[in-house]
Amino acid sequence: MNSSRDKIIGLLRKAGSKNNGWVSGEEIARELHISRNAVSKNINGLRQADYLIESIVGCGYKLVIESDSVDIAVIKSQLKTKIIGRSDWVWFEETPSTNREAIILGADSVRDGAVIIATKQVAGRGRRGHSWFSAPRSLQLSVLLEPHVEINEQKLTHWAMNALNDTIAHFTGISAKLKEPNDVLLNNKKVAGVLVDTLTSGGETSWFVVGIGCNVNVAKSEFPADIAEHATSIFAECGRILSRNDLYAHLINKLDYYVYPA
Repeated sequence: MNSSRDKIIGLLRKAGSKNNGWVSGEEIARELHISRNAVSKNINGLRQADYLIESIVGCGYKLVIESDSVDIAVIKSQLKTKIIGRSDWVWFEETPSTNREAIILGADSVRDGAVIIATKQVAGRGRRGHSWFSAPRSLQLSVLLEPHVEINEQKLTHWAMNALNDTIAHFTGISAKLKEPNDVLLNNKKVAGVLVDTLTSGGETSWFVVGIGCNVNVAKSEFPADIAEHATSIFAECGRILSRNDLYAHLINKLDYYVYPA
């Protein structure tokens, strides 16, 4: 991040509850000795970096949700798993879908329990070819699992849904509703979903790909109009901004617990 953006974020943070968190573009320009046009360009750059900044004529700018960077080293430091996350990790800034990447990797030399994470998905999928809106500041991951006698697609979907519910409850104290076959709901709105793909070789299952998407630090205004009535996020329901690194770690730990019980 450049120095002007650092300083703008500092001003927006400092505003806090003063003026309800609003800072005028004129004040930012004066403090930083830059033009109003430069202020606007830097605000747009911050939005591209996943900061949610509202703007209203006559009020200025307000920082609503900060960007929350994903750090694989931080996630791995919290793992207590037997298999998942103990081998390969792949991170994408942007990808069509983590399940698609996992399927490609499954034909290569990855190992059991490999984890694929993306900051942004541009073609996320749900069941029956439905699209999945990959919201900013949310969880998008896929896990590659070798088949064994105890697992199948239905069980993996159910376990992943339970892992999501456990994770949401752990950080918010709220129990989600599991809607079969693969949706997780808060306040009767979809907050997360699971998609399990199966790779075959020679007529036999070679890999299961468990894809999970969960809306985390997302404002209601950020959902597209066509899904806004039916979609939600942890932030929208609880008013709390959570660490995605902590959420990823807890979710992976729980999924591993269900798939590989003691």
